[in-house]
Amino acid sequence: MIINDSKKGSSNQLELLRQKSINLSTDEVNKIFNGSYEVIAENLNNTNKNAIMPLTVDQTDNGIKILQELAKSYYGYFNDEDLKASAEKSFLHFNKTVPDWATSLKLLKKSKKDKLAKEIYELSSRGTYYSNGTYIRRLCKDFFEVKESNQGLILIDRNLMEKNWSTSLIDHLNKKSIDLLEIISFLANGSFELIQLPIYYSFSEDSLSLTKKDDGFIVTELKLARDFGSDTILLKKLLDENLNHLEEITKMISFALQRKYLHLSKNKPSFKGVIEGKFPAAVLDDNSISVSLETLNLREINSIFQSIPKSEHERWMRIIESVVQSTN
Repeated sequence: MIINDSKKGSSNQLELLRQKSINLSTDEVNKIFNGSYEVIAENLNNTNKNAIMPLTVDQTDNGIKILQELAKSYYGYFNDEDLKASAEKSFLHFNKTVPDWATSLKLLKKSKKDKLAKEIYELSSRGTYYSNGTYIRRLCKDFFEVKESNQGLILIDRNLMEKNWSTSLIDHLNKKSIDLLEIISFLANGSFELIQLPIYYSFSEDSLSLTKKDDGFIVTELKLARDFGSDTILLKKLLDENLNHLEEITKMISFALQRKYLHLSKNKPSFKGVIEGKFPAAVLDDNSISVSLETLNLREINSIFQSIPKSEHERWMRIIESVVQSTN
């Protein structure tokens, strides 16, 4: 049975999301971070079992301050001076002076060498056959910008041949105290992932939260992480003392809401997509629900009904009753 006069759950709900993205205030964002110590602490533990909450953090602190302290405490383990020192050790083996891009994180990121470094580490930190070793050699040639005959590449070849096939090149070099790939190891050791904090939006309450409510769905994740010298947007902003961090996080969430609105607007939600959790139930219009329910038996309908948010029960029950009546 087609319900002709209702588009509830589609355009009206999306308009709520659009308005939230436009009108989101710093007060609202600040509010969701009040009393958030336990949520952030649990997320920290789930994301990184070895990470600990800084001593500068109090359980009564607002969550944004907690994120600030986390960013500052872990940033200290990795700086430009240490990067340059590790580069000097590695480039010495290649008979080269340290290039500018290897003296600062900013220049490293700009040079895109961070991606090469990550690829080298991923291959050289696990046991490799020589065929994979030749690929490591080629990546090192590009990373260190040297010719085929360079002494550093020859040293790589020699150690690839010497090592046991099940031993990683990194471990083999460490055992022999050869700091050939010191900069690669340093970038890897300086990488960390501390926080992946989801931000939920609820259509029924038209509100944001750090915990999933009845019909809440993730609009973005705030990530505190560094990957081979490349910082996440949140980490960069929190380390910049010239920025108002509450305003910056508000902008990030607002932008994420805009992207979610555009995604839901351009990609028509399907009944299957809602059941699989790809779309919020609230954005599926009555007609689409009705047409899909007509193809199911009562047991299947009941199972689906139990899986949808409670805030949607009244609407879906009305539609289900109409479908059942039309089939009798």
